[in-house]
Amino acid sequence: MSSGPDGSMFHSVAEKYRTLLARNGIKLEILPSEGSLDNLRRLTDANDRVDVALVQGGVATGSDIDNVVSLGSVFYEPLVVVYRHPRPIQRLSELRGKRIAIGPEGSGTRFLALALMKANGIQPHGSTRLVDLAGEAAMEALLKHHIDAAFLMGDSAAPATIGQMLHTKGFRLFDFP
Repeated sequence: MSSGPDGSMFHSVAEKYRTLLARNGIKLEILPSEGSLDNLRRLTDANDRVDVALVQGGVATGSDIDNVVSLGSVFYEPLVVVYRHPRPIQRLSELRGKRIAIGPEGSGTRFLALALMKANGIQPHGSTRLVDLAGEAAMEALLKHHIDAAFLMGDSAAPATIGQMLHTKGFRLFDFP
């Protein structure tokens, strides 16, 4: 099973499946990944040894997934945008020109962050600096003022890290309208 980075929600869910399957004598090997897109790539690669993976809904758009079957939804995966700013921002477009952590290459977080920024007029190669950080690394970068905002989801960040960020003084949570 292809999961997500160690400590991510995807990895935690895979561990729960391993425990449940072990009760029935089934051994589940968990292969950490960068997240949803990496998992989808593994599923569609006939030479890869992955039989099952967790994939965020919507990331398969435009991909050749003829040989992939969805077993259904497992859990909701909210997107959290945490940022530093003296006042609350009203629109994602207000992050233009900032340093933003969007998750690693291969994560669903990155896929969704790029789509949302594009819809809000933020171009990847413009004045906005996009950083491949997630989870604890993104939290540390926010604390040290190395980035101004972070997009976080369960495929690339641990729930405990997201919770800690939401309760850190000086950090704000973007409220999607």
